[in-house]
Amino acid sequence: VCLVILMYFTMGHMVGLPAPHWYHGKENALVAALLQFFLTLPPVYLNRVYYSRGLKALWNKAPNMDSLIAVGSGVLNDIGKIVSNIAKVPYMIVTTAPSMDGYASTGSAMITGGMKVTYPAGLPRALIADTSVLCNAPMEMIKAGYGDIIGKYSSLNDWELANLIRGEHFCQVVYDIVKETADDILASADAIAAREDAAIEKLMRALVLSGITLTLVETTRPGSGSEHHLSHF
Repeated sequence: VCLVILMYFTMGHMVGLPAPHWYHGKENALVAALLQFFLTLPPVYLNRVYYSRGLKALWNKAPNMDSLIAVGSGVLNDIGKIVSNIAKVPYMIVTTAPSMDGYASTGSAMITGGMKVTYPAGLPRALIADTSVLCNAPMEMIKAGYGDIIGKYSSLNDWELANLIRGEHFCQVVYDIVKETADDILASADAIAAREDAAIEKLMRALVLSGITLTLVETTRPGSGSEHHLSHF
């Protein structure tokens, strides 16, 4: 029962279900956090044996599972990739927001010592993105995905500078792909803000493509420059 209520409050808006006015908005963040916390406690307590055994198994790198499926966006995707890589099991992600380009990259950004550090991790075997869910993601997360793509102009400039000054590897084909993708998303700003299906799908494709390019050139240069470093502080 608690899980059903929890899912209603946390993900109901993604499928058009109404939520109380006192739950949404930055001014109600504490209320939302406390509600989710207390709704989570009963299931965790009732299944405490499962959690204790599962944590011990993960710690010993011997999970009692043959695959891992994450449902969420940035943080859950990063955690899922790290855990599946350690456990040596296939990983899949069901995306809930077009918020960042790490879905199809080999890195996981984790907070270590108060700072975000990118660790090597595996690629997902499958990536599921339903536009009916993505279109109903919080606008802050849609804006984050848009900003991630627009930030490629900065990262591409940094990449060129790194090649000219330090002789770092540079791939013109990948550069052109990322540049054209960023240009396309920039021109779709109004449609993305209006949550149009085609525009949100285009944004999600751009984010996935960006992650793929990072994997192709084995460096984060095409998608992560000085703007990323600043945003991580």
